[in-house]
Amino acid sequence: MSNSNYTWIWLAVLAAVFATLVNLFAKMGVTDAGGMKIDKNLATAIRTSAAFILAWGLFVGWSLAHAQPMMLKFQNLTAINWLFLILTGVCTGMTWLCTMYALALGEVSRVAPLSKLSVIFLIPIGIFVLGETVTVSKIAGGVLILLGSLLIML
Repeated sequence: MSNSNYTWIWLAVLAAVFATLVNLFAKMGVTDAGGMKIDKNLATAIRTSAAFILAWGLFVGWSLAHAQPMMLKFQNLTAINWLFLILTGVCTGMTWLCTMYALALGEVSRVAPLSKLSVIFLIPIGIFVLGETVTVSKIAGGVLILLGSLLIML
């Protein structure tokens, strides 16, 4: 395997680092300041706006930097692409909203691991829906994640 085959590992680790910061900053952002109640919907709207600006800025900046016509990229999207990308956005928003409420009520060290239980749901989905390979390490890793999350809940 060449080094480029391992790029996904570094990107996944970097995503975990950013997810750590997301939870930390979200907890700090929804913590009541001086007795003032912080609206979780407003917090989610601000967070979403920042992500929106970043995502479009990266798309436009990358396209301009590489002299790629942006409209041609849109033409490559099918109705199925649009559907699933929009559903991803809706699910992202719901995840963020639930996370904001959970962080306002619970400890970040307990909320964050529970929010990662998506791994437990994605292992069987990957296997049965997407046709990914079943391996002992995937099953064992999933069981350990589940047990760790349950232990943290206590």
